[in-house]
Amino acid sequence: MKRFQVVSPLLSLVVFAGLAVIVAQGEKQARSAMIEGTVNYISDGDTFRINGHAHPIRLWGIDAPEIDRAAGTRAKAQLHGLVTGVKLTCHRKATDKYRRTVAQCFVGVEDISWQMIASGHAIEMCGFSRNAYGTCVAAKGSSG
Repeated sequence: MKRFQVVSPLLSLVVFAGLAVIVAQGEKQARSAMIEGTVNYISDGDTFRINGHAHPIRLWGIDAPEIDRAAGTRAKAQLHGLVTGVKLTCHRKATDKYRRTVAQCFVGVEDISWQMIASGHAIEMCGFSRNAYGTCVAAKGSSG
């Protein structure tokens, strides 16, 4: 019986220390999955840079027209109006083949991607977003 009483506090200490390490790692991963800051450069209607973040941010779930088109210039101007001079909070989703951070970004509670879709300056990328913004039309099956 005495042996169990000695091992039990030691075991509790080891388990507690292990849990503390796991929690700390989880918090670090959560912080690394979140990017906060202000925009210092806008490439086009769906890509920009945030101060202190090494890679460009590509807005998750949308596609804006290319910058070499008039609609692309308007999309960039719209994004500029939404993000300039305000703090963004971006939740990292992935890294694309161009090493851009793909993220869902917010000004307060306003989703930037949704704002771009709602203003008509971008479309939802249904293959990636899985209809998160509700604009994807399901393919109609044949009846028969």
